[in-house]
Amino acid sequence: MSTTRIGIVTISDRASRGEYEDLSGPAIAKYLDEVLTSSWEPVTQVVS
Repeated sequence: MSTTRIGIVTISDRASRGEYEDLSGPAIAKYLDEVLTSSWEPVTQVVS
């Protein structure tokens, strides 16, 4: 079975500049890891 790639995009001016750590993207990945039963891989990006 192949691994599905799921995009997680966080839109934040300050996080994209490195002023603080993005917490919402990792929280979404954690939630998906808990509810998905198939193999998946997060592809993350923080944008402003």
